Amino acid sequence: MHDPLTRRASDPRLIVDLQTAQGGFFGDRGIPRYAVQLTLALLRRGTASAVLFNPNRPTVEPIPTELRDSVLLEWSTTPTLRRLDDEGATSYLMTSPFERVRPASSFLPRYVADSGMPIAAVLYDLIPEIINVYPPKLMPGYRARREIIKHMEMILTLSEHTRRDAIERLGIPTERVVVIGAGASDSFRPPVPGDQPAALLAERLPAVTKPFVLCVSGWLAHKNTEGLIDAWARLPGHVRDAHQLVVACRLPPEAGTAWIDRGRDRGLRGSELVVTGYVDDEVLLALYQQARLSVSPSFYEGFGLPVLEAALCGCPAITSNTSALPEVLQWAPATFSPGDVDEMADIIERGLLDEKFRVQLLQVGAVAARRHTWERVADRVIAACAGLTTTNRSRRGLKRRVALVGGLAPRGRVDDLSDQLARSLGREGAHVDCFATFGTGGRRPHRRELAALGRTVDPWGYDAVVYLVDEATPAPVRDAALRYPGIVWFLVPPDECPQAHELSSAARARLVPSDTVANGPTQRAPFARSTPSRTASGDDLEGAAASLLELIGVS
Repeated sequence: MHDPLTRRASDPRLIVDLQTAQGGFFGDRGIPRYAVQLTLALLRRGTASAVLFNPNRPTVEPIPTELRDSVLLEWSTTPTLRRLDDEGATSYLMTSPFERVRPASSFLPRYVADSGMPIAAVLYDLIPEIINVYPPKLMPGYRARREIIKHMEMILTLSEHTRRDAIERLGIPTERVVVIGAGASDSFRPPVPGDQPAALLAERLPAVTKPFVLCVSGWLAHKNTEGLIDAWARLPGHVRDAHQLVVACRLPPEAGTAWIDRGRDRGLRGSELVVTGYVDDEVLLALYQQARLSVSPSFYEGFGLPVLEAALCGCPAITSNTSALPEVLQWAPATFSPGDVDEMADIIERGLLDEKFRVQLLQVGAVAARRHTWERVADRVIAACAGLTTTNRSRRGLKRRVALVGGLAPRGRVDDLSDQLARSLGREGAHVDCFATFGTGGRRPHRRELAALGRTVDPWGYDAVVYLVDEATPAPVRDAALRYPGIVWFLVPPDECPQAHELSSAARARLVPSDTVANGPTQRAPFARSTPSRTASGDDLEGAAASLLELIGVS
């Protein structure tokens, strides 16, 4: 084992994309939980150059204090990525490559793609390839991501089964797919003195009144909860009389009472099946600690985290024998065919009543808990990404990307200034896009509707967004300047402009007319930076362009 506080010279310097922890499509367990724990393990090893959140997703779910307080936590912006690249970051780690974000392009920062920085991605499973789980409207986005993933330099899978899927279904060369495994949070453990899991469940889940079998499940069909309910109904009556089946799962509104109704149709009485709905981590831990047996009946999983969580809590676990689930415990007698409800019922009965079998389940669970640790996962990620540091990527001197935003009425002052400034910035080696509120100007190059900024165009994919502001600036431009802070160029003295104070406070930097005092009270900008100011004249476009590029470099 390595000292968790030391970093070897040969270790890569990873930029960790953790936008999945901000909440969204994948909820607050499963993929987000894995990504957070992996990131923490990499931080302890000292191999992370930065941990990045997507500024297009400002709502951040609760995350561990150790991560929240890290000085390495930053927003994913082009200036940040340029700086990290210049400081020697060797590769970019995507902890969740199928995130649904808006704009869609922000799931992978443009700078990373354009710079040739090696990319590694954690691939949890290929369930949409195998099972019809996504609504049709989501599949085009899935297929687009799938094609991008196929060309990444390294794919990291949680299991050997998913590794084979990636090779066979995506056609990725074997040397570019590495199994890194999984771990579980340290919060999952057997009861210790002072814990009162039974009392907690009595208070929070009063429907649980007997020894119970636990299934931590999901609503999707491949989780096979319906098959488990059918198998439970096949158990002898005296076994069901002495136990309950508890299914912990966040249910969508359309679920209604479907599982309870299915149990009733199979002859189960109301108290035999308990469907908890969402439970928080405190209750989930108590469920694992109190369960007599944990069952994972899925048809397909990329790993099977509930199996490992149960093992860490000292709860005997059995699983289906398909996909990656057998890899967690690595003991065939603990598995069953998910499509054979009689076989499932038999092994559940053994897990409840056969004490010798229960002891064996506890033993293999304890071995699995020691085998699947975050320290080992981090070691495998580091080893896989270390090879990427030797990739002969061309550090293309990427042009600065600038967005110019203004009212841009045709043949108006701001419109003409925007075109002239774009040409001046272009001569200085910058790529410029102009965003207009009054049309796109026909065939004029690099002119887009302002409404596209943040909807289909990632504002944080620019080195700077420059807002051209005067006394007639329309509200949509001011709103964009507050939503996507950049450089505000006051074309007239700020006190003549609506919302000048708010715009200055939000700005990363500002330009003011030459006859205006540039140095005012220091403002606090996003990303904990002060707001630098320069003077500029609309009559000296070359000088204004130079001032803008200087501000882009320091802001």
